[in-house]
Amino acid sequence: MTCNTLKEAGYKVLEAEGASKAIEIAKHSDSDIDLLLTDVVMPGMSGRELAENLSLKCPRLKILYMSGYTDGAVAAHGILESGIVILRKPFSRVQLQQSVAEMLAKNPRQGKTEENAEYAKSRE
Repeated sequence: MTCNTLKEAGYKVLEAEGASKAIEIAKHSDSDIDLLLTDVVMPGMSGRELAENLSLKCPRLKILYMSGYTDGAVAAHGILESGIVILRKPFSRVQLQQSVAEMLAKNPRQGKTEENAEYAKSRE
């Protein structure tokens, strides 16, 4: 559903079935990768590790994490910190499209503190 939703919205999607495949695809990509949409928890490599790895090749890469885990499990993977945006599962097609569009519209350093304040407020 995720890839199809983004393709239908007009985005070019590079799909990978795991972190190592994503790294391989990024290495061979001729175009810039603007956004990484990744799960927080994955087998073999966390979403955070994948993001750090891909950021070496794509320094302007924006990262949107998604997770169905509790805050405790997400924090254990080093994700609940300043500047991190998480799309909570389950999400709708509209929520996915909005989150991706918002991330792509941001400057690389824009909105980091505001996002976390807004997220914390929504969790109260």
